[in-house]
Amino acid sequence: MDVRYTLDNVLVCINRWSSDTLRTLGIITENATMELTYDEFKGLKYYDRYPAITFDELIQHLSRYSGEKFHVIIDVGHPGSDDRSILYQEIDKTIKKYDTGKIKFLLKVETDADIRRIKELKLKYEMIFFLPYSGSNISPAQKDAFYLCKRHGIRLISMDEKTYTEPVKKALNKYDMKAVLMTVDKVGSIIRYVTDDRIRYIGSARYDPDYMNALTR
Repeated sequence: MDVRYTLDNVLVCINRWSSDTLRTLGIITENATMELTYDEFKGLKYYDRYPAITFDELIQHLSRYSGEKFHVIIDVGHPGSDDRSILYQEIDKTIKKYDTGKIKFLLKVETDADIRRIKELKLKYEMIFFLPYSGSNISPAQKDAFYLCKRHGIRLISMDEKTYTEPVKKALNKYDMKAVLMTVDKVGSIIRYVTDDRIRYIGSARYDPDYMNALTR
């Protein structure tokens, strides 16, 4: 689940503030970084079907299933340096506001600064670090990401499906890490990855009824 602040600092569930994301909410704009206030955001629907909600509303809804054991990955994107502490503390405060029982929450981060800030705040969430795409070979940036994870004791590293190359698989084995694959939108691919013991979680950007029926058939 992606979370970002509105213009008036309400934490909401949205991938990022962009013209592409706003288009899924029914807003057509040429402004590539247009942001909304909470009043502008509430009442909208993704794909004219799924209600746009705040992070608080999401956790409140999930608390109804506190007896179920499942995991929720929270993606914070690229928070500004001044926003990091406020953002992570608000996430933590909101989760603790409700009885979430057996639900496990994980934080997906992308920088060393985020890791250090979460540790400074003594938050007890397992972290997932993002591995950038670099083609068919391991890049210096990817090597740095694996080293950073090893140094901080992070065992999960997320990536787009195209990043899951043979060199990356070898690096996962070398550093004893597990992959979190995102944007896996083909049912056949998900079925294949389920049996891959290098992968911990699999994510998809598709939620249409035909896709979900095919996946659970």
